[in-house]
Amino acid sequence: MLATHPDLRAEEDRLEAAEAALDDGVEPDDPRVEELAVQRCAHQMALNKAIEAAGLDAAEEKIFEIYDADLKGEEDTQMSAATAITKMPYDFSPARMRCVELAGRLFGEALADAHCADS
Repeated sequence: MLATHPDLRAEEDRLEAAEAALDDGVEPDDPRVEELAVQRCAHQMALNKAIEAAGLDAAEEKIFEIYDADLKGEEDTQMSAATAITKMPYDFSPARMRCVELAGRLFGEALADAHCADS
């Protein structure tokens, strides 16, 4: 999706650079961490809208349906976003980790709010 939307690609690059700057010298409660998380959430929402507009969300859902049909019931398929974040193979600073966690929570809340508004 980013390859076909230069504005989204540019914002992704900017956010990645800003997140990379959240090194060990930045405190987790620094106001820049929260502001960056808000910006990341807004970007993810814009990216999500572009994905839906292109119909890629339906194609992705079909892939998951096929995958789910192949499961034998032995696999643990449930994992919270917070748990998934802790399993990431990155050595993030505490500030960057807080930014990722906060952005994920904000994105989840924004998706839930959008779903409620659509209902």
